[in-house]
Amino acid sequence: MYQPFFEISPRISSALEAIGQILGFLKATRIPKAYEKEYLTKVIIDTINSSTAIEGNTLTPSQIRKVVKGKKIIAMQKDIQEVKNYHRAVKELIKITKTKDDISEKIILNLHKIITNKLDINRSGQYRKQMVIVGDYLSPKPNEVLRLMKEFVKWINKPTPTDLSPLLYAGIVHYRFVAIHPFADGNGRTARILTKLILMKFGYNITKLFSLETYYNRDRKAYYQALSTIDKYRIDRKENLTLWLEYFIEGMLVEAERARSKIIELQSKSKQVPILLTNSQQKALVWFTKNKILRMQDYIKISGLSRKGAYKSLNVLVKLRQIIKVGVGKQTYYVLLEK
Repeated sequence: MYQPFFEISPRISSALEAIGQILGFLKATRIPKAYEKEYLTKVIIDTINSSTAIEGNTLTPSQIRKVVKGKKIIAMQKDIQEVKNYHRAVKELIKITKTKDDISEKIILNLHKIITNKLDINRSGQYRKQMVIVGDYLSPKPNEVLRLMKEFVKWINKPTPTDLSPLLYAGIVHYRFVAIHPFADGNGRTARILTKLILMKFGYNITKLFSLETYYNRDRKAYYQALSTIDKYRIDRKENLTLWLEYFIEGMLVEAERARSKIIELQSKSKQVPILLTNSQQKALVWFTKNKILRMQDYIKISGLSRKGAYKSLNVLVKLRQIIKVGVGKQTYYVLLEK
């Protein structure tokens, strides 16, 4: 059974706390209607552009926008096909998360098949049958891939250690997939798509908020160096994921902060007053990324408020149509209002 080795460093703890606050804000905030469609489109375009550019795709955001809209452009057919495939893969994630099923090898193979459609007909959606060397890294032998992927999928659906932030699980998944390198080609794009899927399964639908891939593409050298630290800085021969997870979590913090700033800017343009939640109310919204319901005793514990104060605080979120109150008296609990 796969068992990742890492430490929760002060940098990781600090970044996770900051991300929690920002995601609480983003959950409570609506993008102004006048800008919503363009904002969401830009996030998708940035996602496709960055993830494919990392692998050498030369299409510009403007060209990608045209391809996504079904318009013809003059460019290499391979680059156009890569963009079409990645766009389809992003849309496929929404279908997968709606099923609420476990993530299976079949799902991963299908995502790879979508990503490499018409690019590698003979090996699309199939595990590799040859050795692959990436820089100085020698990937596992072909006859080990099936076993490693079965262990990997088992870990995804029941990750250990338990009770970690889902953000850390996503970072571990990203690395482990790249380390196994199960395909002859398309591993990077599949790893980044799979990372999105993990986040969405845990309630972090960042596809509507920001592009994590943009952070990697902004400094590709730093991205690859962060991945290489795992094998480079082993402890007792164990792969040490600490430095990679610091990079991964801080990257998410940077892009989440950029999203918050942009949305506040759009609110200002539309003269929409931003929703300013208290620290306790933000913690309540963050709670729902790991839990389906919030009971009063849970909120009192995480907020430090009195029962009366906790009731008033949650009532604000109810009025803002962020959560719904269910039941009466001691049986009362709250659920997140799905938008």
